[in-house]
Amino acid sequence: MKSMPRHFRLFVICVSLLGLSLASSCDATRTTDNHNVLLVTIDTVRADHLGAYGYEAARTPAIDSLAQRGVLFEEAYTPAPMTLPAHSTMMTGLLPPQHGARVNGVHKLDDDVTTLAERLSTRGYRTGAFVAAFVLNEKFGLAQGFDHYDDDLSNAYEQKVDNGLAKYRAGDQVVDSALTWLDEESDAPFFAWVHLYDAHFPWYLHEEGAEATETGTYDGEIAFVDEQFGRLATWLNASGKEANTIVIVVSDHGEGLGDHSEIEHAYLLNEEVLHVPLIIAGPRAKAGERVSALVSLEDIHPTLIEILQVPSDRAHGRSLVAALEGHPMESGVGYAETDLPWTSFRWAPQRSLTTAEWKYVRTPQIELYDRASDRGELANLAVARKAIVRELEAQLSALEAEVGSRSSTVTTLSAEESEQLAGLGYVASDTTAVPDSWMELADIKERLPVKDLNAQLRRRVSEETIEPAEHLAIARRLIELSPETPSFHAELGKVYAEFGDLQSALEPLKRAVDLAPEDPGVHYSFGDVLQQMGDSAGARPHIEFALEAAPEMAAAHVCMGNILRTEGRFDLATGSYAEAIRLREEYPEAHYNMAHVFGDRGMPAKALEHFQIALEQKPGWGLAHRAIAGLLLAKGDFEGAIPQFEAAMEDVDSADLRNDLGVAYQRLGQPEKALEHYLAAMELAPDFFRPHLNRANMAVDYGNYEVALNEYRIALQLAPSHVDPTASLARFLVTTPVLEMRDSPRAIALAERAVDLTGGRSSRALEILAAAYAQAERFPAALAAANRAQMQARADGDVTFASSLDAVIASYAMGEPFGMPPAPSESAESTPDAPESQVAEPTETSAGDKD
Repeated sequence: MKSMPRHFRLFVICVSLLGLSLASSCDATRTTDNHNVLLVTIDTVRADHLGAYGYEAARTPAIDSLAQRGVLFEEAYTPAPMTLPAHSTMMTGLLPPQHGARVNGVHKLDDDVTTLAERLSTRGYRTGAFVAAFVLNEKFGLAQGFDHYDDDLSNAYEQKVDNGLAKYRAGDQVVDSALTWLDEESDAPFFAWVHLYDAHFPWYLHEEGAEATETGTYDGEIAFVDEQFGRLATWLNASGKEANTIVIVVSDHGEGLGDHSEIEHAYLLNEEVLHVPLIIAGPRAKAGERVSALVSLEDIHPTLIEILQVPSDRAHGRSLVAALEGHPMESGVGYAETDLPWTSFRWAPQRSLTTAEWKYVRTPQIELYDRASDRGELANLAVARKAIVRELEAQLSALEAEVGSRSSTVTTLSAEESEQLAGLGYVASDTTAVPDSWMELADIKERLPVKDLNAQLRRRVSEETIEPAEHLAIARRLIELSPETPSFHAELGKVYAEFGDLQSALEPLKRAVDLAPEDPGVHYSFGDVLQQMGDSAGARPHIEFALEAAPEMAAAHVCMGNILRTEGRFDLATGSYAEAIRLREEYPEAHYNMAHVFGDRGMPAKALEHFQIALEQKPGWGLAHRAIAGLLLAKGDFEGAIPQFEAAMEDVDSADLRNDLGVAYQRLGQPEKALEHYLAAMELAPDFFRPHLNRANMAVDYGNYEVALNEYRIALQLAPSHVDPTASLARFLVTTPVLEMRDSPRAIALAERAVDLTGGRSSRALEILAAAYAQAERFPAALAAANRAQMQARADGDVTFASSLDAVIASYAMGEPFGMPPAPSESAESTPDAPESQVAEPTETSAGDKD
């Protein structure tokens, strides 16, 4: 087994020593022809599902035709079963440890890693890339060197299961864009990269008229991809550029399709996900040639460098030009890796080495396969052939020492992207670094059922096809099966929080923080629950950590706003909500919370504005309708409040909503409608005292004093420690026109209790106490209480009420009871110092942010 890069080292020496182009330094007989390059990467296509590779059921005539006029590599292998690292290798000639872009959606290709596009751009090439999926968005680093990088997903498929990493557009859209660019007039040669993602799950149906008769399946999507490549091939032929264009069709990785119990890819390093098609046609390629030597995707970059005669000072792969020209080539070795088991679940990553004879996988349960007799990798010979294991481990370790390892750079995602990936188990933080020692961790093979159960749970949650009890049971089961996985503990905590059981949410969320102390997502979830429980001081350090590590996390800004609001720092709270809204274009919960802060600041117009925006962004949202109703009720717009209350009830019917709607009708002078809703509230919540209190007030307004007395007594029985029924019954016992219902001793006791319940700081409670004393002809006590009431009203800034007490004080000073009226009908008061309707909602917490 020979080391793969020796051929390329000789090539690099020529370039670096003489400082000349490859053609002039290593092969003076060649001249630069400025060939065009068309690189078509067909995502997730197994080699054994193309006609050119012997698959009889394939419908891939365009790709098969390319193989007939070019060179087909029978044994091509990817260094990673993931899109970003595999494409990064193709573009740089470096293995994942060298380029650092090792995990989809988390890492990026650093700017200091030179790409093929950058090299060709400096040589005068037009460079255009047309990618189909978010996973290759320019933020992940592969746009380097491209004059035009089309990653527009505005017409992407609508996903049934929300997964940002799998978001993609159909191949015909990609090719439409590529052909438009290729048609632009230019004398410069071009390098066009066209990425087609359709064979990646989920598979979609295509419009009628496509030549593929079967779509919505793996083979059907490969046929659709073949059609799109055929359009590019037709353009090359029609434009007259075919003879001068190097065309490469290659896949970044394969697909499990149930082999080795993996339906998709990225977690295992078996043959079905590493063996990929590679076909090269055009200049220097011998038509109809088939190469049996083992090659790697890292070889594409140096191959193009040699054909195009472009200086290059760094790559790990070897040039395949000799094989293209029909010369014999020895097999190399194929390195492969996946860190996804670690970054997603804290299970052991995997490394593998594929040679012409053997396949070795370094994992806690070591794998060794004889490639000559067991290409399906079904018979693990790790125990039977320990000497071979030692030899291959030594070779793998030597290769790793040779290539080294650079630190991976974590990419910056938008608020929605980072939160969505966190929900999928991806952790964009320093914890993505694989530990130095991982052979004691769980092996992915023994955890595949756990991964599948987790995927099933996420799918059903997204599709809203799971009941709360089952959701909770599966979340608990996942922790039982894999207690080392932080995201499982976080999921259980979030489920408890969604069900309103915040106390039970604390333990699993705290465990998630302990397991992943550098993960901003779990700190946010833990801090958010603490904040909802009223522990803002405990929540603050976790939310601060989340914002420091992930400043784009909009939900954390909302939570910080909630913390600041509880601290009375309303201007800073407003700023936090504003930042969340800046980060997320549509964020109804942030607008909702900001509206409440404007209410706290005495700015009802601004509050109403943001409640309305929240409702526009989240139509039918009951909380927003109710909050708007509360504002309208407070300003006396009872007619405007009623439809808002009714809209809120369409979302969730509740006793407090019914009560508030009754208040609105009462204030409009429609007692029948008011009574209807008060009675409905009593039926929905028999222990709720508010509708009884409001019905009593309304009965007083209409002279139904027996009904009033009975309802006041029921309200007090239901809430004996609440000031509202206590003070209201005291008022009634002092003011009722039915003299036999008056009860001064009872009124005094209740009024004193109301004063105690408010800590002596309610001017209205003190006023009622003064009236009760006066009714019992205890005028000195009445005068003292009335003076206290006036002083408290002035301290509260209630100048009008304080002034009204002048006449009361004068009356008591003369030893005369003051004519205290019943509760006024125009305000339907149920408390001495506030309306009975509690329409102001508590702050909507970011735990309810599940969009």
